[in-house]
Amino acid sequence: MQLTITIFFNLLISFLISFYSVPIINKIGSFHSLLDEPNKRKQKLNPIVRIGGVSMIITFIFTIFFTYILTFSIFKEIIFNQYIFVLVVGSFLYFLVGFLDDLFTISPLKRLFSQLLIAIWVVNQDIKINNIYFDLSWLDLNPINIELNLFFSYIFSILWIVGLVNAFNWLDGLDGLAAGSSIILAITLCIFSLINGHYDIAIIGITIIGICIGFLFYNKYPSSIIMGDGGSNLLGFLFSATTLIATTSFIENTNIIYSFLMLIIPIGDMFFVILNRIKNGYSPFYPDRSHLHFRLIDIGFDHNESVKQMYMFFIFTSLLTIFFQTKIFNLSFFIISFLLFSLNLYKNRKKYSLFFKTKTN
Repeated sequence: MQLTITIFFNLLISFLISFYSVPIINKIGSFHSLLDEPNKRKQKLNPIVRIGGVSMIITFIFTIFFTYILTFSIFKEIIFNQYIFVLVVGSFLYFLVGFLDDLFTISPLKRLFSQLLIAIWVVNQDIKINNIYFDLSWLDLNPINIELNLFFSYIFSILWIVGLVNAFNWLDGLDGLAAGSSIILAITLCIFSLINGHYDIAIIGITIIGICIGFLFYNKYPSSIIMGDGGSNLLGFLFSATTLIATTSFIENTNIIYSFLMLIIPIGDMFFVILNRIKNGYSPFYPDRSHLHFRLIDIGFDHNESVKQMYMFFIFTSLLTIFFQTKIFNLSFFIISFLLFSLNLYKNRKKYSLFFKTKTN
């Protein structure tokens, strides 16, 4: 009961702060002309305030602070452990790098170097991948557990954090896409965190949900504000770090393989875009329309339809994650989910038939 009350107040506080702070940040951004200008690659037709991430970081920090004050003493040590401090500081640092880029346009290499430094600090706080665990019990096979030495633990963990920060940055290409997708992912994160008794992760997930719901009121198409690099960096870091914490603490139940499955859409899109740019002779940082959401538009979906298709992909991979990780859904539920996913593809088969025929540069 006490945990339910804590979660409820956390969700309420994060939503209210986000919902009421976004218009204020929007006015400040408009007054100082902190605008994202439209170009041939982007879908925006008019300049739009690009510092919505300020509202998100303010909401995150204040929500954690108020939740700490309101949390019953029995849960304080469970929820507010040593990882929460790292998450708050790390999220602010990653937001700051993105926010400075929103203001001054930092070069990609300087931005990447800053992200690497923050990731090294985070990993030094023992938020890292210690092993790779394959639970094969659903195939009636013994599990496979690959222990990582310190070097590979650091390398994989740093790549995981920096990769996801940039993956979420690239995901924020259409109105409502990054915020709405983050709600789906955060719900998934909360479900298996609560089942595994990982209440600290669940609280972070609930906070993300409240932040993104409040923000989505102004960010849905046609949006009046975008989160910018500051906001997308914040979300990318929180998802990368929380999945690493879960992996470190609950090897038997929560695993980086399942986290990879949950985040396969932004990760897969990032890898495809990088490889496609290199194949075409461009820098990995070269902006283009090879992202999945842009390709959906190029094959005939309008803005809202493309966002809804992306939501569908995230829902499906989230359901798969919950199914394999928690085993709370039976096989019939999995089959129904797969059939609904397939039905959507069949319904839009003419458009999807063009998917691999469209240019990606």
